[in-house]
Amino acid sequence: MALRWRDKLRCHGSIPTDTFGYSTTPMAPGLTPGQTGDARPHAPELSPGSGRVMARGTWAVWSLLAVGFSSALIASEPTSRLYSTAPVPRSYIGLRPERLASNEVPVQATAPSPKPAPVVLPPPLVEIPQREEEPPKIASVPDRSPRMSPKDLASPPAEATPSEAAAAEVTPEIDPIVRAKQMIAECKAKFATVRDYTCSFHKRERIQGKMTPQYVMSMKARTHPHSIYFKFVRPYAGREAIYVSGKNSNKLLAHDVGIGKFVAGTLQLDVNGSRAMEDNRHPVNEAGIGALIDNVATHWAVELQPGESVLTFSENVLVGTHSCTMIDSTHPSKAPGFLFHKVRLFIDHEHGLPIRIEAYDWPKKPGVAPELVEEYTYMNLRTNVGLREADFDVANAQYSFGRF
Repeated sequence: MALRWRDKLRCHGSIPTDTFGYSTTPMAPGLTPGQTGDARPHAPELSPGSGRVMARGTWAVWSLLAVGFSSALIASEPTSRLYSTAPVPRSYIGLRPERLASNEVPVQATAPSPKPAPVVLPPPLVEIPQREEEPPKIASVPDRSPRMSPKDLASPPAEATPSEAAAAEVTPEIDPIVRAKQMIAECKAKFATVRDYTCSFHKRERIQGKMTPQYVMSMKARTHPHSIYFKFVRPYAGREAIYVSGKNSNKLLAHDVGIGKFVAGTLQLDVNGSRAMEDNRHPVNEAGIGALIDNVATHWAVELQPGESVLTFSENVLVGTHSCTMIDSTHPSKAPGFLFHKVRLFIDHEHGLPIRIEAYDWPKKPGVAPELVEEYTYMNLRTNVGLREADFDVANAQYSFGRF
């Protein structure tokens, strides 16, 4: 940066200067040599015709004095920097002001920039692992694939001894047909411990080619003697029926609602008669979970044969809020003695009992889905609740048998 020199001599004023017009004032913070616009007052300038003009002969003397005086100033203030705002004359032979190194140039302090607000990232999405279902097993092609634990995968398997190899060959995985028969046998053994139960009974049936509406009934059942109580929720809300094996001449006691109840009162119906079998494929004495288990076990004992039946098992199938194992038994081809094309049985994990069954007829032509024939569901099952004789008596004050 160039230094500015005033050709006129400075008079002695408020700003100390050396003999040749260089200011001896230390440089103010924030200014660099040659910077203009400083606010310090300067000595008044002399006009060209005023003041004393130095003789050329004395110029050298003054120069020598200036050199000595400037050296003294520099020695006394080693940390000061002298500057001037005037350019250097060509004939000047004295000391020259030092320029500040680039790393010594003062920088005006600026207000610190505000720190950016922290960025709040959303929590990472947690991927919930899904449970893989076991592939369905088919009776004609049993699944014999080996199962290995993580420990087995981490290290090479050891060589089996001849006795272990022989044992592995003679203990194959259970056949699906055998498994299905074992499961229904376990249901039968479990039901043998049930004395009574209550549930919400749902049913639909195909009668003379037409599907009935969904029937919903409150149900009470007892195993010994076999006893059933129904109270209709829909349709025919309020209708009631009671059957007790070996009692009431093995008749079904029922009453209608509305004008029918007023006219007929409590009816005694033959369980296989047209009135009792209206909108029913099975008589009331075959109703209930026990009869369902016996019916499936009887047919599976005859119908499930290799090459004629395909069985698949599906775990953790929900019926309402109840987790079940579904057994799907299908006959690909129709043959004498086969009652249905497909049967789906849902065994409740909590009770170990079937709570739903679906039965389908054979497709009417290839490529058409099979038609539902009947379905029964036992929802909100409670076992061994302690039902009494009064629960199956038309004289119970909580029931509405009679004309009034």
